[in-house]
Amino acid sequence: MLKPSQGRRVIIEFVPSQDLCCSGEAYLGSNEMLVRIPRKVNKADLALTIAHETAHAVLNLNHSEMRGPQYNNVGNWEKLYAWALEFPLERQQSPFKQNLSPEQKLGEAVLKLEEWENKLILAQNKVARYKKRVEHYARKLNEKDEKW
Repeated sequence: MLKPSQGRRVIIEFVPSQDLCCSGEAYLGSNEMLVRIPRKVNKADLALTIAHETAHAVLNLNHSEMRGPQYNNVGNWEKLYAWALEFPLERQQSPFKQNLSPEQKLGEAVLKLEEWENKLILAQNKVARYKKRVEHYARKLNEKDEKW
């Protein structure tokens, strides 16, 4: 088990999976893990997968050192990770965009118009500045050619 003195920052990236069970990747001694989660996730399987990948990354254990239900789905691993079944882990629906009233749409359009007008002014200033710079260097180049 991980002791508090061994604690360090670990990055876990969760990605969707097409498989039927959870899987993951972690290099020995690294601080990054990748956990693939299927659409219908078994929470105990997910907890086991995270424990397994944490053992690779944090505890620096390889597969031959990870025996038993604590890190593998053998024996009574489902009882060992039954606590995970109580955690809320259901897929959340993405919030839908609310229908805006015509007044709200007008307000948003006015703000965007102001934003883009400001960007236009900034762009015009940059163009003018670089035109002057080009003229300046072109003049210097012509003066240099005339001296020789």
